[in-house]
This record gives sequence, structure tokens and C-alpha cells, in this order.
Amino acid sequence: MVQSENERTKDELAKLIEFKNEFATCLKRDVVKEYHLRIKLNGTSVAIWREFVVPSNISLLYLGSVLVDVMGWSGCHLYQFINLNCTI
Repeated sequence: MVQSENERTKDELAKLIEFKNEFATCLKRDVVKEYHLRIKLNGTSVAIWREFVVPSNISLLYLGSVLVDVMGWSGCHLYQFINLNCTI
């Protein structure tokens, strides 16, 4: 079944609300800093980027899930985390 644009938007909004609630709970539970991230796709003819906020104690596994949701991907896009000295 193919989702309409409106249904996709409602699903994305529900996911963002769920993440916001989890983020707020995390901040209340611990004194946690937040990271303001800007993700940009390279190699595209038009600029594709997103800005969002995550707690500083987010795991890479959960950050990967957040990236998939924020970018509107279905989980089939490849991504990697790069540190200055290694690739994670």
C-alpha cells in the first residue's frame, strides 16, 4: 500500500512528537547537554540538509534511527559516522 503525502506527513509528525517527548524526558532525568546538528547530503545537484537537536547522551544506534526519520528515509539509505581518526 502506498502512503499519500498527507499520511506520510502525519506519520513524520507523530514520530517527531514522540522523539520530542523522549528527548524532554531524557533532559528531565539527567542534566544533559544538547547537540544542534546540521546534516548535509554531498553529491546532490540541490542542497539537501536538515537541522535538529539531540541529547548529548544519545547512542550512535539511536542517532542512526533519528537520521533515518529526520531525512525521511525508509531505512534503505547507507550512512556512516566518521571520526577524525576512524570510521564508526
